[in-house]
Amino acid sequence: MPLVPGAIDRLAHTPSVLRALLDAVPPEALTSPDAGGWSTRDVVSHLLIITDLGLDQRLRLLLAEDTPTLPDVNEHDSLAASGYRDRPPADLLDDFAAHRANTVEWIRGLGPADLERAGIHEITGRVTASDVVHHIAFHDLVHVAQITNLIAAPLNAARGGMGNMGSRERSKPEA
Repeated sequence: MPLVPGAIDRLAHTPSVLRALLDAVPPEALTSPDAGGWSTRDVVSHLLIITDLGLDQRLRLLLAEDTPTLPDVNEHDSLAASGYRDRPPADLLDDFAAHRANTVEWIRGLGPADLERAGIHEITGRVTASDVVHHIAFHDLVHVAQITNLIAAPLNAARGGMGNMGSRERSKPEA
């Protein structure tokens, strides 16, 4: 399957989107976990890990071997093993941007035959290189939304009575 228009651009732009979202957020707010135990720093770390393990390594396996087995990435174990929870969020963003730029440049050089190379993911079954690219582009958007919710939570809590405005049902004028 050919790549959906904009898929590679989504991969390319995620680091700058995150930098724009997080630029004015106080550092301590980036390290506070949500109810699930993940902080904004953890999510950025996860995106950096997934660029390596979920995108780069899977694509390299698909291009180097015939029908390779693609390992699943345990997000909790990989985050715990990374050491990223001890690093400043700004440094993680810098690393994510640099790593992702290199990856995107490499992906842009792949041809149609490269994108059709297939392997067997140990959980989901048959996947192609194209599937991997689309999955990570989608995955980025899911985590951009997660980060948006994390940094919006303190603002939401501080809205007082204004917090009910978005959930109030709007009445339509009667005809």
